[in-house]
Amino acid sequence: MQQERCELCGAAIGPDHAHLLENGVRRLHCACEACSFTLAEGQRFLLVRPMTEALVDFNLSDWDWESMQLPIDLAFFFRSTTEGKVVALYPGPAGAMASTMSEEAWTRLVAANPMLETFAPDVEALLINRTKGARRYYRVSIDRCYALVGLIRSSWKESQEAWKLGRRSGNFSRRSIRPAPTIATGRSCMANLSFTIERVEAEKFSATPLLLFSLRMINAEQAQRIENIELNCQIRLEPTQRVYSPSERERLAELFGAPERWGETLRSLLWTQIHVSVPGFEREKTVQLPVPCTHDFNIASAKYFYGLNDGDAPLSFLFSGSLFYKDACGDLQIEQIPWSKEARFRLPVAIWRDLMNAYYPNAELLRVSAEIFNRLNDFKRRNGLLSFDDTLHRLLRNVEVDAT
Repeated sequence: MQQERCELCGAAIGPDHAHLLENGVRRLHCACEACSFTLAEGQRFLLVRPMTEALVDFNLSDWDWESMQLPIDLAFFFRSTTEGKVVALYPGPAGAMASTMSEEAWTRLVAANPMLETFAPDVEALLINRTKGARRYYRVSIDRCYALVGLIRSSWKESQEAWKLGRRSGNFSRRSIRPAPTIATGRSCMANLSFTIERVEAEKFSATPLLLFSLRMINAEQAQRIENIELNCQIRLEPTQRVYSPSERERLAELFGAPERWGETLRSLLWTQIHVSVPGFEREKTVQLPVPCTHDFNIASAKYFYGLNDGDAPLSFLFSGSLFYKDACGDLQIEQIPWSKEARFRLPVAIWRDLMNAYYPNAELLRVSAEIFNRLNDFKRRNGLLSFDDTLHRLLRNVEVDAT
């Protein structure tokens, strides 16, 4: 069996290792003791303390449960500080599926069960099991909730029976939600997709700067044809995944603060969100993800790329959306792509820099307020200057002369 390792530093870890939740992206990391102790002190990560507590006197009427409109009788709920609302998730053939949870329904539940207000946001969840007439309620750490989802997914045999949460989840217990070190992939009617970013190139014939990321999707269920995918992709900058030279640290201080505080301030940043419609395929499909780029230094992504001298910019691609396929009976089915589907890629800084130079040769963009622009324009006109370069050069020269 392959040795498990810390996903943050690479150190070897045991089966009872800690988990860190990356705040803002809902991603769990297996962590060694050192990383879980040091990184949990910052703002980027939250330490997940493993726990399972049965709630004996929990109050939930059948009417309130039905009003939540969940498709199955097993789900977990937690308050997300990033989204500013309660998130409801339930097991599906492809992993954890999100469901709409009204604030009104959650408010009624809290009023009947005040202990819910003591649950730690993001890392503690209310787990409800009402399968086969059960009425069991638990306070559970978020890592064990996702372990349960993986356990159910691994034992899924037939999609129609699975949606009824049959025999496997009927005997739910504390033992069934202990994290398993390995998860086998069970066969279901739904396609099992993997996502890989293979390369990136600049679009040569675009009115504005545009990068094209080549996304390869492979369907592990070779007998299952995909009819269509409405794919959403969130692309994030992962600045913690590389090292920086002294000059880069100086340039990036405006974005992340003083380098000595980067343990707290260096965190994942949203770059952009895109949507593509993927036509039907069977085994694999490659599509282009078009990503507009900006040279506006008021935008965090432009500041970050500008601050890098060379090397790569680490990126993460988080996928979601709807997948359409036909079941064994020929009926069209729809499934949600789970949030856990993602890919990593390292964007060569030279590609971004060459793209900017192609559209803005020997130039940088600086956005100023309308008032400042009008004052600069008046100064330019009064002094008979031909360009804004001349205007700024004159002003800077006057300041340097005054300073001496």
